[in-house]
Amino acid sequence: MQSNRLYGYALIVGAVLLLTVGATHPTGAKLFESRESFEHVALVDRFAHSAGIAGLWLTVVGFAGFSRFLGAERPTVAVAFITITIATGAGLVAPAIDGFVVPQLGDRWFVADEATRSTLRLLMQYCVMIASALTRVYFVFASAAILLYSSELWRTQNNRGLARLGAFVALAAIATAVGGPSMVSVHELLALVVGQAIWMIWAGTILLKKLSQRAADTP
Repeated sequence: MQSNRLYGYALIVGAVLLLTVGATHPTGAKLFESRESFEHVALVDRFAHSAGIAGLWLTVVGFAGFSRFLGAERPTVAVAFITITIATGAGLVAPAIDGFVVPQLGDRWFVADEATRSTLRLLMQYCVMIASALTRVYFVFASAAILLYSSELWRTQNNRGLARLGAFVALAAIATAVGGPSMVSVHELLALVVGQAIWMIWAGTILLKKLSQRAADTP
């Protein structure tokens, strides 16, 4: 039973890493002013997206444990976990493109001729659009998963406070992701991440507390 505490820690640490992405993600301003400026932004960009990839992996591990805690055999919980894994798939591709492919294209821009630079700019814009679209897919599916988990929390009366927060965060994120501008800005990303991360940290804390209580009650 004590080993299951790792799920709670994974959910909490993963959420903190996702917050790191929103807090450190560069805006791209003055990106091509100089080689030194570009290298600095590219370094920060790689760090932010590496943290995001690690955070996504940890959160899906945490959600596996959260599903076990709520009852993985229950239809709502099973669908919620499937939904969060779909979100994670989209979420992993987005930082890989934005954090590693785009900087490589930008690095080539400095040594290219004018014709090639135009092509590279178009490729970078295309990559950013793909990453932005995948980010929206992540937030919509992750919000749907949180909504499903919250409905199960409400139904089983495990923690109705967390259920209320989950409903609010999920519906707000879905409305923002679907009805917002075509490109996800840094500020929008941070706002969406904060809401979901707070829910995940609370869920991880409850998971640790409940598992500790179960372990203490076990003779």
